[in-house]
Amino acid sequence: MKARFSSADFLTKFFYTENKPNLNKSITLLSDPKDRRYFSKLVMGSLCNYLLLKWHLNKFLDNKKKIPGFVESNLITAMYQLFFMDQTPSYSILNDTVEIIKHSKFSGFANLVNAVLRKIERESGRNHEWLNNLKNLEGAERISILYSHPLWLIKRWIEEFGIENTENYCKFNQLDYPHFIRPNLLKSSAESLKSFLIKNEIKFEELDYLEKVFKLPSGIQKVIDSKEWRSGDFIIQDETSILIGKIFAEGIQGNYADICAAPGLKTQIIYEKIRDSVSGIANDINVDRFSEMKENFINWEIFNIGLYNSDALTLPSDLSKNFDTILLDAPCSNLGVVSSKPDIRWKRTSADIADISKMQLKLLTAAGELCREGGNIFYVTCSVEDDETDNVITTFLNLTDKFKTGDISDYIPELFKDYYNDNKLKILPFSIQKTGFFLVKLIKTRK
Repeated sequence: MKARFSSADFLTKFFYTENKPNLNKSITLLSDPKDRRYFSKLVMGSLCNYLLLKWHLNKFLDNKKKIPGFVESNLITAMYQLFFMDQTPSYSILNDTVEIIKHSKFSGFANLVNAVLRKIERESGRNHEWLNNLKNLEGAERISILYSHPLWLIKRWIEEFGIENTENYCKFNQLDYPHFIRPNLLKSSAESLKSFLIKNEIKFEELDYLEKVFKLPSGIQKVIDSKEWRSGDFIIQDETSILIGKIFAEGIQGNYADICAAPGLKTQIIYEKIRDSVSGIANDINVDRFSEMKENFINWEIFNIGLYNSDALTLPSDLSKNFDTILLDAPCSNLGVVSSKPDIRWKRTSADIADISKMQLKLLTAAGELCREGGNIFYVTCSVEDDETDNVITTFLNLTDKFKTGDISDYIPELFKDYYNDNKLKILPFSIQKTGFFLVKLIKTRK
């Protein structure tokens, strides 16, 4: 019951307050591992299907009477259970939901909640196909409701990628995206990780296109509850993020600066490869994320890296033009990783993308000042929006004659070669069924 209440409470705060709660932090507030798993499944599932569930719910409500957010959130989570959690009996779902409402300040809505859920359960038979029956909806509106993505985003993607690719993009974002794990080679090995997974009966698959990386199709709770993970022997990281880190590590020349580094995952990959052979710094402006990165580095046994908690636009003047390689994993909309972060779709607006792209251009310009002549910048985003990728690079190159794009084809695994064009690597989720990102290398020309 506690996890069930917490799930509805999270959705209420998420959709009805200005400050949206952090999903990962909310999970850690629950002490019981079973509650954490239940909460995570219910919240992420409700976020992924919010518009679809709400569209059907509204058919059973009197539109003239507005119901409180907490009541609606309980109805939404109960509907998710009815249609996506078959192992839970209907009577248990209804009883728990009604009891939660009865013991809240909205107890007067208990009878309504009971009646609505009974009607939905009776009319639908808990048949998932019932949900997909969206009468009179077509085009962008149908895609928006069916796959629970904001309508503004659907319209944007249709304009950018076409309607078929947009629907495939949304389908991909609704899948249960797996987790990935790799050994921290500073402390452990692939053999140790494999033994750990086998011993703990955790299903895994080895990736043939990324060395020493394992896919975990059935979740990560056993991993994060283990002393090995807590001590930094193993690292959970998305496969495309690992790929970017490996490309960074291969492309490092001379001293380097990772100027938007937290929580330090890509820096760790670099450090595995080059150790103390070259010097580097890791910087991040966010105080909390910087603190997390410092703790991670201690846990992962990363030493001899300069740490800065500064705005990348105003790093100390003595660092100017001091680096052969700049790594700019730019703050972005994160719309390429909606499949693994379903809350992202509800946190962004079209205005955000315009503002973010302006900041990315400023950061890229600042990176140019940090880069020595003959050095290079790796610019990456986990978004595939044109405004955050190609357009930023085109604008930057039009504003300066000091940079040109460089070839990174030698660092790209064969699986991703088809997505490398004009010296730019752009992974489109609807094409390859992986989280999206964009990467380009810029070379600072000598006078």
